[in-house]
Amino acid sequence: MTAMTAIENADADGPRMPVEPADLDWAIRWYDASSVGLLVFGLIAAVAACFTAAAAFRQWQANNIIEAHNEWRTASLEKQAADAELALSRSQERIAELEKDTAEANRLAAEAQLELEKLKTPRSISPTHQDELVKLLAPYKGQEYSFNVYGDPEAIALKRQIDGLLQRAGWVKIAPQIGDIVIEDAGSANDVRVQIGIRDSSSQARQELAIKLSAWLTVAGVEAFPAYIAELKSDDAININVGKKP
Repeated sequence: MTAMTAIENADADGPRMPVEPADLDWAIRWYDASSVGLLVFGLIAAVAACFTAAAAFRQWQANNIIEAHNEWRTASLEKQAADAELALSRSQERIAELEKDTAEANRLAAEAQLELEKLKTPRSISPTHQDELVKLLAPYKGQEYSFNVYGDPEAIALKRQIDGLLQRAGWVKIAPQIGDIVIEDAGSANDVRVQIGIRDSSSQARQELAIKLSAWLTVAGVEAFPAYIAELKSDDAININVGKKP
């Protein structure tokens, strides 16, 4: 029996209902349809909520992975930067060492060049030092001396220069005391450098004078040293042996 039939029977048996049969039939149909719709859309909403939760969880996982990767990448870049800075520091230290080695090599080369120039440059006493030497030697006016000289032009030129200074100071030159061959007024020599010779039996004053003369010549730029020479003939004379340039 439909709703309309029920309403018609109610009208025959009792008081009339306040709702129109058509409205009641429409309400019943739409109530059933809306219940189904609510159920369907509720299911859809539940599925959407589950999808949303799953998507949020996946997003959280993805975000953690991305953050972990970014942290690893940052740490890797920081390590690369630190390694690069360390390599740069070591390179700078190596460059500094090489510069130091280069400077030292240049210094040694300059010293070697200076020594080479000294070897090439003839020994000589500057005019200023000559005047100073004459003043130092003059108090010993009358002191006898003799020469030996190496037979090359450089040594002979130096012997002449020293001889001139001694002459200016009033020293007295005697014949060569040793040496088989006479070169100018000096005996031959095969030694190196300038040697100021005396006998070990010479007086203390002459031994001291030989030491002074060696020092004065050295200060003037001509390396000299005192020595005892047993072959010398005179205790009173100082022998100046102008050897080969070292």
